[in-house]
Amino acid sequence: MATDPGDLVFDPTCGSGTTAYVGEQWGRRGITIDTSRVALALARARIMGAHYPFYLLADSREGQIKEAEVTRTAPSSQPVRGNIRHGFVYERVSHITLKSIAAKAEFEYLYDKPYPDNKKVRVAGPFTVESLSPHRVLGVDEDDELIDPLKEDSAEYGAKQSFPQMILENLKTAGVQQAHQEDRITLTALTPWPGDLVCAEGRYLEGETERRAAIFIGPEFGTVQRADLVAAAREAGDAGFDVLIACAFNYAAHATEFSKLGRIPVLKARMNADLHMAEDLKNTGKGNLFVIFGEPDITLLPEKDGKLRVKVNGVAQFDGERIPARVLEGIRGIISHGNLAVRHS
Repeated sequence: MATDPGDLVFDPTCGSGTTAYVGEQWGRRGITIDTSRVALALARARIMGAHYPFYLLADSREGQIKEAEVTRTAPSSQPVRGNIRHGFVYERVSHITLKSIAAKAEFEYLYDKPYPDNKKVRVAGPFTVESLSPHRVLGVDEDDELIDPLKEDSAEYGAKQSFPQMILENLKTAGVQQAHQEDRITLTALTPWPGDLVCAEGRYLEGETERRAAIFIGPEFGTVQRADLVAAAREAGDAGFDVLIACAFNYAAHATEFSKLGRIPVLKARMNADLHMAEDLKNTGKGNLFVIFGEPDITLLPEKDGKLRVKVNGVAQFDGERIPARVLEGIRGIISHGNLAVRHS
């Protein structure tokens, strides 16, 4: 209520992501944090799966036409840039006062009632989920001496896995899910590899041919950059691997466009958030913990009037399910708004 479109809203208690969800709907930028990984996973899934009304921007040609219609004036001829900070085109009512009875009544804007474009559906804009490493607590014994976990022989310390060990154990069990259920990569062997970025060697069958896969694991708290993938792929090529499988929770925008280095294909697997909450949730077994993702296959078709028509040739289907209608409507809305770079949000 105290902000304008384009403003930055900070919510220090994320919960299920209501502030971020509503802020996205009303054109506010947002930062929200929480100490619970469960809350962050819920908020991320909620925003990714939501769709919103497409409100008419005041700084758009459609908005200028609607404003002229509402005010019964000629449309503005000012150039438009689609700047959301100019706000939306709002409904308005007359403000009737004793003074206005004898004069023309002023209008008040209804800021909770912008005009929507019912032909468009909007999905969430680009956003990232970042994490900071939680604080570590050093244990002390009954003599107030620090406990060295490297020298501790107790079962409690011995049973605790490192993050890469936990990921590799789940990767060996679950495999990597590709676009179709029958294309799952099932690892027949997974052994540690003493590389700088490549931490394991995986083997799997492609038909009757055995392939060697270099395994790269992204940070437990952070985002994989394009440079990380390039360096890992170069290391995999020098070691004679057939393919690089990168596993990470989050990828930077430019990293998603990197799919091959020389002869080395790069498969980017997004790790399920359940792995990020291994201490909070039960073991998920052989679920889809590592899923390969990619860009929609599109063709740009030039039109006679100088515009471009975008043909979506295909979008990866998961487990044989059809793409939800609201996702296709969101793609149409993005394209019709002039943004041809359809991404996988």
